Amino acid sequence: MTSHLLALFPVLNSLFNPLIYAVRIRDFRVAFIQLLSRKTIAQAEHLERNISGPKQIRVVTTVGNEVKTELAWKIQCYKEKRH
Repeated sequence: MTSHLLALFPVLNSLFNPLIYAVRIRDFRVAFIQLLSRKTIAQAEHLERNISGPKQIRVVTTVGNEVKTELAWKIQCYKEKRH
């Protein structure tokens, strides 16, 4: 019985990974929509925007007149740690 359950884990992993990626990564989601709907990339991106709304960039901080997005802030912090 235990060996059957252990054999089931890789199958479940393979089943859920594409769904997790589709939820978390926009480019993967667009490719997934394109594959399933047999549309062009532009049509799949339009459909993805209609489903999940516009892509939002979260503003983390402002330094003087400069607005930093979350990614830009992480890059700057990483560079400062290296110096």
